[in-house]
Amino acid sequence: MRTIALLLVLLSGIARADVARPQVVVTIASSHDESPESEDQAVRDANRETIRQALLAALRSSPQLTSVAQAGALARRVDLSVVALHATESAHGVELSTELKVVISDASGKILSIVTGGAKAEVSRHAFGSRLPAIRMQLLQDAMQGMFAPLRRHLLNSLPNV
Repeated sequence: MRTIALLLVLLSGIARADVARPQVVVTIASSHDESPESEDQAVRDANRETIRQALLAALRSSPQLTSVAQAGALARRVDLSVVALHATESAHGVELSTELKVVISDASGKILSIVTGGAKAEVSRHAFGSRLPAIRMQLLQDAMQGMFAPLRRHLLNSLPNV
């Protein structure tokens, strides 16, 4: 009886270890700021690095996905883009909005899917100028975080059935 109990404990430990192992390795092939509204190269560089870091943080929070090479894991590449970053005046202040695009490819570069999303924020006019870089960064992070669930779902659905 003890042998069966020990065997069950060992097997359940192995099953949990397999679930916790990353199943998909995600490589960020590129990140771009293609928005016509971005002012200069330094702002564009900051925007693309913000979405890159936001995706890396999201990958770290998902045990089935990783950005670190793993033997036996499915390889996927993603290309990140800031498509738009608008600031428009409204009755209550300034509304900021962003649109992002993530192109998912297999290891050979064949496009498998495109995921799009965005985020909006409204700030008062007097806070807009002084806090713009921080608000823009938070908006981009929020947009990537909002897109992560459908991105994760697609990446995990592309796993071969075993």
